[in-house]
Amino acid sequence: IGDIYSSYTWANLTWNGADYDESYNVFKYTFPEKVQVNMVNPRSWEKEEDRQEWFYHDMHRAVSLGNILWMGITTKLRKEDGFFFDYAEKMLAFRTELQPLLRDAEFLDDQWLEEVKPKCFGTCWNVSKDEGLILASSERDEDVVFRVNTERPISGISCIDVEGNTIEINQENKNSFSFSLKEHQMVRILFSYSK
Repeated sequence: IGDIYSSYTWANLTWNGADYDESYNVFKYTFPEKVQVNMVNPRSWEKEEDRQEWFYHDMHRAVSLGNILWMGITTKLRKEDGFFFDYAEKMLAFRTELQPLLRDAEFLDDQWLEEVKPKCFGTCWNVSKDEGLILASSERDEDVVFRVNTERPISGISCIDVEGNTIEINQENKNSFSFSLKEHQMVRILFSYSK
């Protein structure tokens, strides 16, 4: 974004595929007031046996960063595309439900997460002065535990996955908890700060 055009820019479009284009968190931090749009079409250039894994990866990364999904424009997603169509529909519905929470939220990257393991995504958000949000996913082939430590006491934690299932939260003390994700699972965790 050049200085001349920056005042006219409201979004950045990032396509999935180029290694030099993979620092999406940096854009989020540098331009928090801008929208990021991620292409999440199935990667037709990848080996067929790898495309499903890449689709999970691209979808989970885009949604965990609160980005807008660009899909079906250059690659048509049709019902006969099976998995790709079905998962795209689920993720679009999930992202739509997140929009009221993310609209004015403050992006904190992975500030509350003790560790985000390889092949996982995790982001933290201050939704308001009273609420926090975590978006997390795993592409690991074994269950993975995420540990969370916030600066303030929390209560009223709810954790829902893309399928609408409630995920168990293990609250360890007044400002920390943990949860476990299976392979290809993505969740949103919403909690309140205790008064």
